[in-house]
Amino acid sequence: MDTLIQVAAAKGKEKGQCVANWYYSEKRAERNSLILASMKKYSNEHPSALMLALVEQSCGTFRK
Repeated sequence: MDTLIQVAAAKGKEKGQCVANWYYSEKRAERNSLILASMKKYSNEHPSALMLALVEQSCGTFRK
């Protein structure tokens, strides 16, 4: 997660903060459950791709 936050921060301070807030908030247990459920549901996908997709839903795309 920390690496993903660093990658996001390289795209912009606000994006990095969004990713940090997405995971390291009072909803951390909920996020962990979401991550594990997504990995189970999409077991053929690479875990880092799933993490990126989950974060992009809340914080916007990293591709621009």
